[in-house]
Amino acid sequence: MLLRASRLTGAWLQPTLRVGRNGCHTTRAVSKLALYQLQLGSRHGPSEARSSSKVEDRATSRPGEEERGETRESSSRARKRPSTPDQIGRLVKAYVAHDPADITVEFEKLGAPVTISQLWLRDACQCPLCVSESSGQKRFATGDIPSDVKVDSLKVLEDGSLEVSWAKDMALGSAEHVSTYPPDLLHQILFALPPYCRVTPAREIWDSRHFEKDSRSREISYAHWMEDSSRFAEAFRNLYLWGLVVIRGVPQTEDAVAEVASRLGHLQSTLYGPTWDVISKPQAENVAYTNESLCLHQDLMYLRTPPRIQVLHCLENGCEGGDSLFSDGVRAAHDLRTNHRTAYDALTNLRVSYHYAKGGHYRQNSHFTITTALKRGERAERAERAERAPTFVRWSPPFQAPLWSIISAGNRVSRFGERVGHLVEVWQKAAKLFKGTLEDPANMVQFRMQPGDCVVFDNWRILHGRRAFDTASGSRHLRGAYVEDEALNSTWFRLQCEGLMFTEEKGRGAVSESTEDEKAERILGARNDSAVVEQTGGEVKA
Repeated sequence: MLLRASRLTGAWLQPTLRVGRNGCHTTRAVSKLALYQLQLGSRHGPSEARSSSKVEDRATSRPGEEERGETRESSSRARKRPSTPDQIGRLVKAYVAHDPADITVEFEKLGAPVTISQLWLRDACQCPLCVSESSGQKRFATGDIPSDVKVDSLKVLEDGSLEVSWAKDMALGSAEHVSTYPPDLLHQILFALPPYCRVTPAREIWDSRHFEKDSRSREISYAHWMEDSSRFAEAFRNLYLWGLVVIRGVPQTEDAVAEVASRLGHLQSTLYGPTWDVISKPQAENVAYTNESLCLHQDLMYLRTPPRIQVLHCLENGCEGGDSLFSDGVRAAHDLRTNHRTAYDALTNLRVSYHYAKGGHYRQNSHFTITTALKRGERAERAERAERAPTFVRWSPPFQAPLWSIISAGNRVSRFGERVGHLVEVWQKAAKLFKGTLEDPANMVQFRMQPGDCVVFDNWRILHGRRAFDTASGSRHLRGAYVEDEALNSTWFRLQCEGLMFTEEKGRGAVSESTEDEKAERILGARNDSAVVEQTGGEVKA
């Protein structure tokens, strides 16, 4: 996010790789993540070499650019970010800029100089005096740096590192301070995507035909999941893209589900404990613990932050019935966005409450049925929210609170039936369409879990359920575990730092709405070509 404050123009928050050195001069980078550091960007931009004035931009623009409304600034923004140090070449020159508060550096393969703030550069020092080698944590606060910090001397070393001697500095055990920035660190902090910025290509939006077309590619053996880093990373990427992967050959032990889930991150302990059993029993406190059919739903929607990942491991399944069901909730949301915009508007703007009150546990929280692609911290008006693409869904009919708990997007709580009658009707019609889309056999996948199978799925996207089963014909026993979103993100960043996640070439920045929309349209188009649906006033008639 750009920071427009005083002289910190063009700044953004970006994390960097922690770099370890002997003294201040070793160029060996290690894969520990440092704290977020304030990166004051180049006036020319690290990924765009623009002139310091718009007049010069126009003077140096290519013929025809000005007529098309283009300048060197606008065209350079489309340039690809240098993804490796080799693409910028060696550092060849460094000097104090025209503004004495800045430093300008030049690289042999980069077409224009890059100007950075001295304050930011001082804050980015990773030497042992500034960053603990054992913990990777900063030894000083940015506010400790003198406001008039200035460079005493600049030197480009033989290996391409930048050495900076500071004339006015903090008291860190020496009168002077010398910082050395190796080539890989310079590239990382100036040009590379920060480790905490995920490269996330468009997800695969699927119906049953699309999912089953190449389902084997989303299966992995237990041995590969636990011991093969590259195979595990492939399954991890598929978990993001498809929302569901299947592990085969998991040992039929009670501890196996925890071992499988722990590969994704720390287990999320809930009111059911860190792991739990799904087995039929009398007087069950949860519908999952019966032999009844279980409609498509997501788990623990009555929590403020429901578990991100659910893991289900089959220990025994010798009864008749009990097939597992899965459906892509984001695909159903795309369907409403494309074909039933009024329903999509209702489900993105009306919160519905979910609750649990058994065994001394009292939980209640409300969610939008469809969460749209707003940036973190961003607020949107009702109409704008309905225009955004879906990112997650929240749907759990067994735990839905009475409809008087519907809450509008403006957080106005409506508690009495006579006051929310119109909202109830609007939401009920939209929910009926959503439910019908989810449960359409053409959109669900159904299979029988065998002992040793383990299903891992995104609880914010994929809905699961099961068919009824006959306990007189045999036993059915599953064990489950949850992984929270923060733990999953940590594993994502670790794999990304190891070069095992998506790369910038495969998918840059945040999820591209247009690309994901195009994938959804292809699936929806294929479905619409083979289905005859009569639409009247936004409602579907059988």
